[in-house]
Amino acid sequence: MVQSSALMAFAAALLPALVSAQTNETLYPIPIAIGTIMYPHGHIILAWEPTKTTFKGACSPGVDNPTRTYLQTVNTNIYSKPLCNQPFDIDGYKNLELLCADADDGNYHASQVTAIATDGKKTHDCVKLPRNLYPVACDDTHITSIEQNFACQ
Repeated sequence: MVQSSALMAFAAALLPALVSAQTNETLYPIPIAIGTIMYPHGHIILAWEPTKTTFKGACSPGVDNPTRTYLQTVNTNIYSKPLCNQPFDIDGYKNLELLCADADDGNYHASQVTAIATDGKKTHDCVKLPRNLYPVACDDTHITSIEQNFACQ
């Protein structure tokens, strides 16, 4: 009986650490893609979940999609808001933000997104992808297209 009590006490002491480790590993298990929708007078930088949203689904304007979110809109060189260090939500995950290595101009431009974080803790590392020679057309007119710029895991 003494051995089983000691074993139970040890297991009870270990359980919070195991739960904490599992929670940290699965806090943000989804990959996130960062890309650009391009159109004649500007572009939109957006984030989407590539496991739940296709390129075509990501570039469908006006469609409510919880697995995609617009991060910044640029029309005729007017920026809607800074790109880096700005909170965004995607598919139930709240207050994520892009961390950028080259965001020294007020965070409006960012050619190097390095990570995604929330509450000061990094949730994803991001890698810049080679530029697509042929972005994916969003519709039959081929006026609007999308390309993925960063992969974050």
